[in-house]
Amino acid sequence: GVVKAFNAKGFGWIEFPDGSRTWVELRDCVGSRPVTGDRVQFDLQATGQPGRALQAVNVTGGTAPLDLKDAVLSRDMAKAKAVAATAAAAAKDTKAVGQQLTLKK
Repeated sequence: GVVKAFNAKGFGWIEFPDGSRTWVELRDCVGSRPVTGDRVQFDLQATGQPGRALQAVNVTGGTAPLDLKDAVLSRDMAKAKAVAATAAAAAKDTKAVGQQLTLKK
């Protein structure tokens, strides 16, 4: 399934190809932490709770560290990439302006 959402508290949803979803918790993840968009493998287990018949367990295939303090969530990664791209573009523009000023002297 594909992780549709996974928050900083360690809770989220995995979506099946048919559009249905199942609940996932960090404590049921093995080896890594899922982030939104990850394709993961898992087993299903009955929860015994009304309204939530099945829950994902033994979840593998996440792309972030399992430890919360080391995890960089997908939203943070996207924000970091955007900031880096903006900084690179600004540096390129600054360099081009500096070359133009040098040529005019």
